[in-house]
Amino acid sequence: MMKQSTINHWKLKTKVDINSIYMFKACLEYNSQFQPKVKLELAKWPMYLEYWQYLENHQNVITFTIKTSTDNLTLRGDFIKSPLNNDNKNKTMILLHGITNTRFWIFKQTFIFLQDGYNVVWYDARNHGTSDASPTTFGLKESQDLQDIINYVTTNYETATDTIGLYGFSLGGATVIMWAELYLKYEVNNKVKLIISDCTFSRLDRIYSEKLNNYAFLPTKFMNNWALKKVQKQIGVEKLQELQPIKYLKFIPNVPMLFLHGETDHFINYTNTSELYQEKIRYEITIKSVIYTIRNANHGQTFLIGDQEDSVVNEHKLLLTQTITNLVLEFIHKWINS
Repeated sequence: MMKQSTINHWKLKTKVDINSIYMFKACLEYNSQFQPKVKLELAKWPMYLEYWQYLENHQNVITFTIKTSTDNLTLRGDFIKSPLNNDNKNKTMILLHGITNTRFWIFKQTFIFLQDGYNVVWYDARNHGTSDASPTTFGLKESQDLQDIINYVTTNYETATDTIGLYGFSLGGATVIMWAELYLKYEVNNKVKLIISDCTFSRLDRIYSEKLNNYAFLPTKFMNNWALKKVQKQIGVEKLQELQPIKYLKFIPNVPMLFLHGETDHFINYTNTSELYQEKIRYEITIKSVIYTIRNANHGQTFLIGDQEDSVVNEHKLLLTQTITNLVLEFIHKWINS
């Protein structure tokens, strides 16, 4: 079975070791083709490479494998211990990548958290990278996989996981939201103090319809029906409408969430995140959740563009002077010890 991550070799138009830091360089090169401002991040590549090599040389990167509880697949990831020894040394951020990506695609976010003293756990989702091939279920099985990861790291890295934050990009964002249904089912989940959702869809069926309708030369109605039936069969659901992350927010009314999205995202429109945010705060007695959108940022460019001047917008449509990194860390600092 072909893994989703093998698509990257076609998309990136180059051979790259998807299980290495060079995957992140490929990510920067790919994004800079469509947004010239990303070249500012690409120029930092030597610094990112040096930092990763430092982590490896000092044995801060510990690779692990686990078996999924749903179907006994092997998932591969890393526990990365921050080189800093500050008040965050017993706190861990768990990061989830997007579809057709691997864990190294989101190294920018990993770098940010490590630089602030947080430990990081990241892993290749099922059907991606070095994890086992299996149909991607858009959060359905991946949410239980996340629970398996939480169970593993809290058992094996207990002193580093007093408190946990979750970050998910795109498919990873849908996964962390759909994981909410499991929140009250496991005592260990009390350690999860916050969730960050980046560029995530609110309803999968609508995204599929929008994508198909963009191809005017295709018989849209026929293609819609054919594609829906094929995907539904592969995922194992009767209707694609069942995969709606927005329906899962009711399970975590007291967990603060930070919603992020690029305003020029052509893959998943940023209105999806606006819907998720509005639904989330509907269940909050005191509003804790926050939303930031990033001007001129496409899919996956939240942190690549959001650290440049005059790019971050809040829920009141006001342009902020702070970078997205500072705003995200501010949100984490506020809630990680709650």
